[in-house]
Amino acid sequence: MRCIEEAGKGTEWGTMIGNGCLFTGKKLGVTRIPQVKGQSLAAYDPRVLKGTGVTYATSPMGADHTCGNALPSPANPDYNPTASTGQAPVSAFLQWYFAVIDTLGVCLFASLPLLDMPELHKHLIDCATAVTGEPFDENYLMKLGTSILKVEKAFNEAAGMTSKDDRLPEFFVKDPLMPSGLTFDVSEAEIDSALQF
Repeated sequence: MRCIEEAGKGTEWGTMIGNGCLFTGKKLGVTRIPQVKGQSLAAYDPRVLKGTGVTYATSPMGADHTCGNALPSPANPDYNPTASTGQAPVSAFLQWYFAVIDTLGVCLFASLPLLDMPELHKHLIDCATAVTGEPFDENYLMKLGTSILKVEKAFNEAAGMTSKDDRLPEFFVKDPLMPSGLTFDVSEAEIDSALQF
């Protein structure tokens, strides 16, 4: 609590905490900082939830689980979150979907049932039409989501980010999570394919 209070005062420790996990980790000499693009990971370990790991790596914002937390779902019963392949398409779908949810101002939690019932997507399209007066076709959500991600990626590229920034910290690849022994073993080629539009 004292460090958080110091953030408002601009003290050395407050500035450190206020600048986030990457800055704090480097200042403290930590070598295993759970972050991507300076954004700290949530509690979802990418060695178990590998689609979420792809999202952490490729999301324009960095390790943000709200951009596409790839969890098992009744809508996709064949999805295996611990498999080393097949993670990029799931991550890409979730990333464009949640880009739409954020843009339309829908609560993330209220949008989760729509993932299990895709037939309800038409209602989101109807809402967008009602607000804008524009008629949108059945591909509107995907087009909107991918266009948002393209703009965000272009921003990152203009800021100097490359595919090298679309990676998890090396310890997730090398250090097994116990007791499962799982590592993040999704190939770089698959990671790079996630947001190729």
